[in-house]
Amino acid sequence: MMKFPIDPLVGVGPIKFGQTRREVQAILAGLGEPKAELRSPNTDCFFKNAFQVSYDDENRVEFIEAADSDEFQLLFRGESLHQMPTHEAVLFVSQFADYDRNDPEKGYSYVFPDLQLSLWRAVLPSFDSNDTGRYFDAVGAGKAGYFDN
Repeated sequence: MMKFPIDPLVGVGPIKFGQTRREVQAILAGLGEPKAELRSPNTDCFFKNAFQVSYDDENRVEFIEAADSDEFQLLFRGESLHQMPTHEAVLFVSQFADYDRNDPEKGYSYVFPDLQLSLWRAVLPSFDSNDTGRYFDAVGAGKAGYFDN
């Protein structure tokens, strides 16, 4: 399994903010991911849609988001945020920066502006479900200023 470290404000694994779409496709092709699937005009998907790269108007990387995958593992400070229960993941990242406590989607998403890092889940956990909502569905990293809107 490939390991992609999250380097806040720099990139995720071999993909760096500011790289061109063509550069990203070439890098991932070199890792055995030969073709990107187009999700929208500005987003390419790789590894069965689990690794998504979004581009700005100049076709340069501005945001990278990943779901849990059997093909790669995203690591922040050596830890897989996908493998931690949500409360543990929030506490772990909070050691390095505060999250936006005014986020209108707090509970579903946690954005750490100083790191330009996000954690997201589609549903909140319920007592009658197994693991639904107990782990984050996606971990995202943005270029400087991405979450400043």
